[in-house]
Amino acid sequence: MTALKTLRRAAVATFAITGLSLTVVAAHTSATTVPPEDAPAAAGGPSVCSLYDPALLAGLPVHEAAAELPELSMFTAAIAASSLDDQLAGDGPFTIFAPSNAAMSEIPTNVLDSLLADPELLDSILGYHIVVGEALPSDMVVGDLETLNGALTITGDGDTLVINGGEATVVCPDVITADATIHVIDHVLQPADESGCPGASSSIPGSSTPDSSSPSSSTPC
Repeated sequence: MTALKTLRRAAVATFAITGLSLTVVAAHTSATTVPPEDAPAAAGGPSVCSLYDPALLAGLPVHEAAAELPELSMFTAAIAASSLDDQLAGDGPFTIFAPSNAAMSEIPTNVLDSLLADPELLDSILGYHIVVGEALPSDMVVGDLETLNGALTITGDGDTLVINGGEATVVCPDVITADATIHVIDHVLQPADESGCPGASSSIPGSSTPDSSSPSSSTPC
């Protein structure tokens, strides 16, 4: 598997993933970018919220809007390699917790290669980031949300939204398309195993999970 290249504005990145070539087109150079008010910046780089045109996205369904979101190109490429691509091209609405490129890059290349070669596991991981039937803004996501592969617990307020007790944090809320609301997050989420322990079933290095090292008679993790 070739290394995934960093997608820059006005560039085209080709992802060679287990023999499948996926081309993702970056945002138009003519786009006027206006970041949502008070949106936090991703650590170590510019705000992911500054790299898209809100007016353009609002008129596009999410499967077409992906080409206008360069900071989500790696997540988009993984979706395209999964069976969820057709679902996102169908009837929405959707709420999507999308890992940024920085979050996806935390996964070692060999692990990502194995993941993309396992369609069932790929769908399991990606499905844990997608809520079908609702396009929820940031002020309505706090609580438990049922994804395609289990429930997420979201705490916080409009300024800070934390998923599963710290497994991920929303770094750019309310990226709005015609049929979806995308919340960009800083880590890849991992579904719980049969005992309810987050991440144990998928074992993706680089994704943080809540500290479960303390003994507890009520917690199986």
